[in-house]
Order: sequence, then C-alpha cells, then structure tokens
Amino acid sequence: MDLSLPTFSLLVSLIGLSAVAGIVAVVCPTCFQRLAGIGGSWVDTDRWWAVLDQRVDIDRFVLQRPRLFGSIVIAASAYLGYLLYLKF
Repeated sequence: MDLSLPTFSLLVSLIGLSAVAGIVAVVCPTCFQRLAGIGGSWVDTDRWWAVLDQRVDIDRFVLQRPRLFGSIVIAASAYLGYLLYLKF
C-alpha cells in the first residue's frame, strides 16, 4: 500500500496527537480529566441525525484509570509510529 505525502502527514499528526493525549493522561490525570470534559462537550444536532447522535459512555473507565489509559495510548502510538517508520 503506497501512501501519499498528505496521507502520511495526516497519519503522523494523528499518532502524535494521540501520544500527547496519552502523555497528559499519565503525567497529569487532573488535567486530562479537564480536557476530557471540554472535549466531550455535547453538541445538539437535528432529529434527522438522531440515529447517529447516540452517546457512547467510556468516561467511566477512562477517567477512573487515566494513567492506564495514557500508557496504552502511548504504547499504541509508539507501535503505529514504528510501523510507519518501517514502511518508509
């Protein structure tokens, strides 16, 4: 599978953002909880989109164990970055 430069850049950016979120969760769980609260703001949409407008509640697990979650995200980001490094 050949990846174009914009696709590669997008993948690297997403992996980097994921790694930053994982580092924040490990280093400062209270900061992560505040960011999760801001990022999890609910936006009301039309009734036409009601099927897609269902909340998936993983906050109970993630916010109770932010260091575990952050460690998993960092490991996954490092693994995906390594795979991209091997590909290019």
